[in-house]
Amino acid sequence: MNVRAMLRRMDSPPTGTIHAIATRVARRQRRGTAVVLVLVVLSIGLAMAYGLMRMQATAEQVQHNSVHRGDARQAALTGMSIGLRKMHQTGWSITDQPSGSLNTTDSYGVTYSTGDPNLASGSADYAMYPFRVTVLAKGTSTNPGTGTTATHQVRAVVQLVPRKLSDPPADWADILPYSVFQKRNDNFEIHMPVQIRGATRIQGDLKINDRYDNWSDAAATYFSDLKTLFNQGTDHRTFTGPIFWNASRQSSTVASWLVTRLGLTATNMADKTISDWRSLSPNLTYALYPGGATYNVTTLANDVAAGTTLDANPLTNPLGLYYQSGDVRLSSNVTIRGSLATEGSSGVTINGTNVTLTPVDLPPLDGTTTPVRLPTVITKAFKQPTNMRSTVRGLMSVDDEFDILADSQDAAMTLEGKLVARKVYIRERTEWDARDWRSIFNVLNLIPLLKPLFPPWAEANYNTKSIPRVILRPDATTVLYHWITRGVPLYAIPASDTGLRWDIVSWKDNP
Repeated sequence: MNVRAMLRRMDSPPTGTIHAIATRVARRQRRGTAVVLVLVVLSIGLAMAYGLMRMQATAEQVQHNSVHRGDARQAALTGMSIGLRKMHQTGWSITDQPSGSLNTTDSYGVTYSTGDPNLASGSADYAMYPFRVTVLAKGTSTNPGTGTTATHQVRAVVQLVPRKLSDPPADWADILPYSVFQKRNDNFEIHMPVQIRGATRIQGDLKINDRYDNWSDAAATYFSDLKTLFNQGTDHRTFTGPIFWNASRQSSTVASWLVTRLGLTATNMADKTISDWRSLSPNLTYALYPGGATYNVTTLANDVAAGTTLDANPLTNPLGLYYQSGDVRLSSNVTIRGSLATEGSSGVTINGTNVTLTPVDLPPLDGTTTPVRLPTVITKAFKQPTNMRSTVRGLMSVDDEFDILADSQDAAMTLEGKLVARKVYIRERTEWDARDWRSIFNVLNLIPLLKPLFPPWAEANYNTKSIPRVILRPDATTVLYHWITRGVPLYAIPASDTGLRWDIVSWKDNP
C-alpha cells in the first residue's frame, strides 16, 4: 500500500467508528439539556418559594401595621375622651395640651384651638366662631420589634353652653325694669314734641316745656287732647308708660298734666342712687369665658370719619368693644355695631347725620332664647347738637348728661332700648319755642262751636307739630342686658357646676 492510500485511510475512519462518535456526542448533549432543565425548575421553585415567603412576610407586616393603626386610633379616642373631660372641669384653659401614655407602646396628645374650621365669613353660624373650640387628639402606637410607629388623629368641634353670666354691679338689677332710669336726684328737663315710652324712673324734679312762653296756660287742654288722640289711635303723648318718681319733688301742676290729663299712673318711690359704672368699663383685653382666648379692644380715634363702618369681628373682637380714653365725635354716616366706651369728660358727640349705633346679640343662656346684650354706649356725656341726627339701639349708660340740644321739631333722635343717665335734657324745638302759647290758646278758645283738638289745630295754624321726632322707647323684643366687668370673662361657671359645659358640633375621624 502506497503512502497516499495510507493517508486517505487515516483521514477516513471506518463507518462504525463515526457512528460511535456521533452516539457519544448526542448522549453528552442530552445530559446537558437535562441539567439545564433541572436548573430552570430549581430556579422557578426557589422564586416561587421566595415569593410565597415575601407574601407571607408582607401579610404579617400588613397585619402588624393594621394592629398598630388600630392601637393608634384607640389611643387617639382615649386622648379625645380625656381632653373633652378636662374642658368640663374648673381650671381648663385653651392653652392646655393634655398628653399621656396608655402602655409601653401607645400614647396620646391633645391640643385646643379657638374656632371651627368648618365656619367661614359667609357661614350662617359665623358669629358662633369664638364660642367654639376645635379639639384635636393624636394617638401613636410603636412596634417594639421594628421601632416603626403608626399615628391616628380624631377631631371634634364643641360649642360653649352658656349657663351663667359674670356678676354685674350690685345695683345693675335696679335699672332693668325701666326704659329710662335717672341715676340720682338731678335735672330732668324735656321739651315737646318728644315721647318717652315704657316705664320711667325719675329722681329729680321733672320739668316739661319749661322754656316755652306761657306754656302752662295751654298745657292742660293740650295734654287732654293728646289723650283723646291716643284713644282715637294716634299716640303723640309725651310719656306712654307708668311713672316712678319721688312725688315730694314734683310740681302738682306737672303731676296733674301726666296723671289727670294724660291718664298715666305715677308711683311714689324713695331715692335710689346708682353708682357710676364707667370706672368698670372694659379693659383693653377681655375673654368670653374662663380659660378662653383673650381678645383686644379696638381703640378709636377722637374723630371717627364720615362713612366709617365698624363691626364686631368673630376672630379678633367678637364683642365689638371700641374704646377711647378721651372724647369721641361721630361724623355723618358712621355705623358702629358693638359697644362704644369713652373716658373723656365730653363723652360722645354726634357730629353728623345718619349716625347709627347698635349692639351685638350674644348667645342666650342655656334653656332660654333671650339674646344677651352689652351696653351700646358707656360714656360720661352724650350730646346731639343742632342739625345732627342719630339712632341708638341698646342700652346707653351715661354717667352725667344725656343732652339733645335745641333744634327743629323735625330733628330726629331715636333710642330703642334703655337710657341710664344722671341728667336728662331734651331741649327746645325751635318752632314751638317761637310761639306764645297763651296767645295760641286764646285763639283756640275763640272758636265757638265744635272746637278742634288742640294739637292738630296748632300744627295746621302755627306749624307746631305734635308728632315726636325725639323718641326714647324700649326694645321691640326681649333682651337680657349685662355689664362686662374689667378683667372678668363675660360668661361664668355656675356654683352648681364643676366647670364649663360644651356641646359637640362635629366629629371627624383622621381629618
